[in-house]
Order: sequence, then structure tokens, then C-alpha cells
Amino acid sequence: MKINNETKVGIITVFAVTILILGYNYLKGEDVFTDTEDIYAEYEQINGIKVSNPILYNGFIIGKITGLELTPKGTIVAKLTIKPNLQIPDNTIAKIVSQDLLGAKAIVLYFGDSRTFIEEGDTLRTDVEMSLAESVNSEVLPVKQKAEKLLGTVDSILISIQYILNPNFRSNIDQSFASIKRSIETLEVTATRVDSMVKYQSARFKTISNNIESISTNLRNNNDKITNILQNVDQISDSLAKINFVETIANANKALADIAIITEKINNGQGTIGLLVNDDKLYKNLNQSSKDLDKLLVDLRLNPKRYVSLSIFGGGSKKYKEPDTTSTKSK
Repeated sequence: MKINNETKVGIITVFAVTILILGYNYLKGEDVFTDTEDIYAEYEQINGIKVSNPILYNGFIIGKITGLELTPKGTIVAKLTIKPNLQIPDNTIAKIVSQDLLGAKAIVLYFGDSRTFIEEGDTLRTDVEMSLAESVNSEVLPVKQKAEKLLGTVDSILISIQYILNPNFRSNIDQSFASIKRSIETLEVTATRVDSMVKYQSARFKTISNNIESISTNLRNNNDKITNILQNVDQISDSLAKINFVETIANANKALADIAIITEKINNGQGTIGLLVNDDKLYKNLNQSSKDLDKLLVDLRLNPKRYVSLSIFGGGSKKYKEPDTTSTKSK
């Protein structure tokens, strides 16, 4: 069968487009002929990481970086395309490191000890290794600080030496040594005088030391007695303090108990106060009885003959007059 030119051109075009797509994906770091899984890692800054940089585990390449995306919050999400069926613990750290002194970057996976493994699409924990310049600065900075302190110390020493070599300072040193010499001579004279005094007063010193020794011996011999006396005084003072304190607490507790009993009786309605507090009828009855007694006294004052009648000749009784309570109250 003869293939015409149009068919050949179409086949060649499809083949060229396929090769172009596969080459573009390969340059991006995507392997279209191998089954892979995609996981992600989010970084604050990526220190020169690029697409197609390798992903390492124990120095072995297990994948490539196939995408970098800037998030709205300013972080960078790296798409890690790795070999399938790798059991990666969920506490694994994806750390950006330098592969060589030229600055080539890679992501190294440091597996954790978790028994739970990540799945496709999960995000790993991240870390960033210091760059070579940062490492050098971190090592050189302490040395620099120590060198600055050393230079300051050397400068102080040179200033001190210059001050010592000053003629005025040497003159002051000579005067100081002369003063020290005079002080030593004075001390020698004083020591001689003290030695003479001690020699003349040695007898008195001996008597005083004997008396002190006698007193200390007496105290040592009577140490037990003195200890017993102090213990007895301590016990007496403690006993007095405890007795007063215990009696005070006991009286206070008794008073509180009596008050509690009285309060409980009042709340239960026992006694006059309890009835007055808890029974308003008794209060009303007492109030009414007081009013009736007031009326009775007023009536007794206005109509005494109604209650006490003394009639010698049998005179007739007068008509009863109702007492005026209002006039009594007004008086």
C-alpha cells in the first residue's frame, strides 16, 4: 500500500509534537515514563532551589522538584515528585542543603520515627541549611569578637606601660617606697614597745588567763546543770503560753457554741424571741392585747365606779360611759 505525502506529513508532525512535549516535561523534571507520586513542602525561603533539583535520601536520588509556587501569604510551596511505594514517616523533615561549594542545591529527606506514613498530596515538615556564607560568618564572628577584645586589652596594656615609663610616675614610685620604709621602721618601734609591755605585764596576763581557765572549767563541769535549767525554763514558758492559748480558744469555742445553740432555737421557733421572729400571729396578738389593756386602763380611769362600787345608802348606779381613747392618746 502506497502512503501519500499528506499522511507522511501528518505522522511526522504528530511524532514531532510528541517529542516536543516529552522533551519539555523532561526539562521540567517530570518523568513521563515512570509512575511517580507527588508530595509537597512549604518554605519561608528556598535559598536558590530550582525546578529539576534532586531529592535525596541517604545520598540516593529518590525524586525531583517538579514545581515551585508562591502562595498569597508569601511562602513557597515546592512540589516533590518521588518514586512510588516509598514508606515516608509523617514526621519526616525536607531540608534544603548545599550539594557542593559551587552552590548546587538539593532537598534531603530526614526520615522520622513515626509509624504513620504520608500519602500522596501530603505536606512535609521543612528546614533550611545555612548557606556557605552564613556558616562562615557564624564561625568567624566569635573569632572577630575575641580579636576585638584582645586588641582592646593590648591597647590598655600599652597605655599602662607608657604611664609607667613616665618620669613623674617613677618619682612617685620612689616616694612610695620611701613611705613604705618609714612605715616598716615605725612598726618595728611599735613592736619593740609592745614586747616590753608584754614582758612587764606577763604576770597579770598569767593571772587573767588562769581566771578565764577556771571559769571555763566551772562552766564545763556544770554544763549538764545549766542545760537542765534552761530546758526547765523553756518548758515552763511553753506550758504557760500553751495554757493561756488553750483556755482562750476553749472559751471562744464555748461562746460560739452557745451563740449557735441560741440561734438554732430562735430559727426553730423556741422561746419568746423565736416565736416573735417566726410567728407573726403572736406579734399581732401581743399588739392587740396591748391596745385592749390601754383601753381598759382608760376606762378604769374614766369609770372607776363600774369596777369598784361603794354605796352606803344603796344609791342607784350611773349609766356606763364609753371611754374616749382618742383624747387619751392626744394627751
